[in-house]
Amino acid sequence: MGTELYRKSKGYKIFGIVNAVVLIIFCALCLYPFLYTLALSFSSREFVETGSIALLPKGFNLAAYVRAFEEPGFIRGLFNSVFYTVAGAFISVTVSSMLAFALTNKEVKGRNVFLLMVIITMFFSGGIIPNFLLLKQLNLINKMWSLILPVAINPFFFLVIYSNMMSIPTEMKEAAMIDGLSPFKIFYKIYLPLCQATIATVTLFTSLFMWNNWFTASIYLFDRDKFPVMLVLRNMIVGGNTTSEDIIDTLTVSSQSLTSAATVVVAIPIVILYMLLSKYFEKGLTLGGVKG
Repeated sequence: MGTELYRKSKGYKIFGIVNAVVLIIFCALCLYPFLYTLALSFSSREFVETGSIALLPKGFNLAAYVRAFEEPGFIRGLFNSVFYTVAGAFISVTVSSMLAFALTNKEVKGRNVFLLMVIITMFFSGGIIPNFLLLKQLNLINKMWSLILPVAINPFFFLVIYSNMMSIPTEMKEAAMIDGLSPFKIFYKIYLPLCQATIATVTLFTSLFMWNNWFTASIYLFDRDKFPVMLVLRNMIVGGNTTSEDIIDTLTVSSQSLTSAATVVVAIPIVILYMLLSKYFEKGLTLGGVKG
């Protein structure tokens, strides 16, 4: 009864209105850059260069998208990014979850030492030069694995999974062991299903990081055939593309439309992935939140 009266109060209604207005403004601020980029990608060159594009395209055409896929290394970069994202997310989530499961066993010798080693890396890092020298010693420079193996364990995501697994009653594990299940079967038949939401959320964030990672690639990779699409896009934006002005004039595509079209294309896979995993997002963060 008290709750119903509270919801009917004037203060509650005012709060709801203010909250809705703030969220609408915030949503508009987030959507505007994407809608503007989308409008640029579909607009003709004369409208783009005169700055007459707002939220809707003018002189609608697909020439920018055609030219983006003709950009040297763009299609190859898309395939490379798919490999980096899928392999990187799979290895990172698998290694992190297996390590978290192992460390939930309080009888493991050196358990606290391993936890400390992972936690320390959240605050201290070797730096770019030591990491480069290490990968050079491991013969990983200019190898595709140089973008995957160094981030096989993300300390924060590991702690999220570890916290979720620690919340699972130990009685379930003990009962499974009595029934004759091996530790590996306990891991993928009991712990993984119970941590599904958390692992899906970690997979989403790891995939997002791997897909957007261009800086590491610019340091460790020299072969253009191994570049991720984000590095190709970065080179296009800063003027590193090889497009000649006469080709652009022929296709009536401005450099802004070209980079906008490429930006839209590379954003689509992550948007689709987020839509597929969004139902796990809130639940995963709640269940896997690091508890004090």
